[in-house]
Amino acid sequence: MRVVLLSFLAVAMLFAQLLSPKYGRELEGYLLNHTFELNGRFYYIQQEGGTPQWILEVLTPKGEIGGYYLLLGRSPTPANPFGWARIDIDVAKLKEIEPTGYFVQIDYPKDPSQAFSWVYIDRASGKIYKLVDFEEGNFRYFGPLKLHVALFGQEVLFFKRGDRLTYDLGSHIELLRYGKSQGPILFDPRYLKSGKDFYLLEDRNLTSIRIFQRALGRAGESRVEGSIEKLPLQGIVRIKSRVGKFVVDCTEYYKPLELDSLQKGDGIDKIFQEWGEGGVCSRELVRTTCPKEYYKELVGCGRKFDLSSLSQNVDFATLTRYSLDDNVSVTVYERIRVDSERGD
Repeated sequence: MRVVLLSFLAVAMLFAQLLSPKYGRELEGYLLNHTFELNGRFYYIQQEGGTPQWILEVLTPKGEIGGYYLLLGRSPTPANPFGWARIDIDVAKLKEIEPTGYFVQIDYPKDPSQAFSWVYIDRASGKIYKLVDFEEGNFRYFGPLKLHVALFGQEVLFFKRGDRLTYDLGSHIELLRYGKSQGPILFDPRYLKSGKDFYLLEDRNLTSIRIFQRALGRAGESRVEGSIEKLPLQGIVRIKSRVGKFVVDCTEYYKPLELDSLQKGDGIDKIFQEWGEGGVCSRELVRTTCPKEYYKELVGCGRKFDLSSLSQNVDFATLTRYSLDDNVSVTVYERIRVDSERGD
């Protein structure tokens, strides 16, 4: 099924030997320090008696389908080196199969041509290949890269660290944390055992703090999506969420944090514990515009999903960004899958 791709990748690994180790390190550093957009999905179709075809489903920034293109559907030219040919296709039939891989334009500044500045991500293995060159009808790739990838809606994040845990609760949960060391904040992967997410390397004078979290996925048959923005210094929590048909757009107002209390010791670590995912935010809630149903249906300050009591299948991801002073940020990605056989 993957004869064409495998031939591409065989050339890739041979060609990779011609590139210096510095190329790989610099490329991986670039991917780790940027967030990208999912530009398309590749499908491999081989109809009975027909020629195998690679079809690219182009996506707009909003995730809408922008058209379908056949790879090498026409003779390559300098203006169209991939031989793309726009085609009409039976979308319903295409959706019966899974994508073979993903297309991500990376705009790597050291590429001589942006037409070749993209990576291919194999859906089954998660391996990442960088297109390097095209010559005499052959695509040349570099890889696989020593990175992992996380897809969050249309966002693509590359990272170096991944963990999987299995809990004895009749459920399987996949956890993946992604973070960067920037300035005084360092991501500590040992939190999986110690319960601690971040630690402070040095004191920092803070003037602004923003914690922004997005969720995307499903719980049973219900679609789960939304965002929570937390501004601890203002005591404001803005919530926009949807679970199935239940929609919330509201704000909670807490007693603001005092700056003086944050400049000493474990001040930042305390913020992450109290205002991060599942934190209480503050025990001094001044007022709220959220309906009573919100506190029964959705997850906000002081609550996380109780995985041990779930009676429905759950598959969702959260992406949390901690931003300090607009120049230090840490990103945490978590994907949770729970397959429960228990009934309601």
